[in-house]
Amino acid sequence: MRIGFDAKRAFQNRTGLGNYSRTLVTSLAEYHPEHEYVLFAPKVKPLYRPPGP
Repeated sequence: MRIGFDAKRAFQNRTGLGNYSRTLVTSLAEYHPEHEYVLFAPKVKPLYRPPGP
């Protein structure tokens, strides 16, 4: 299954919702690697590097 995720907070916030978003995406990718995760963000900053192949 392909799952889209609004990752604006993951890439731009260092606390709060940013931490939650990063933990969520990382955990989903780790425990459910059979799915494809597509992250959408207006700007990608080096704050977060999503897991992947």
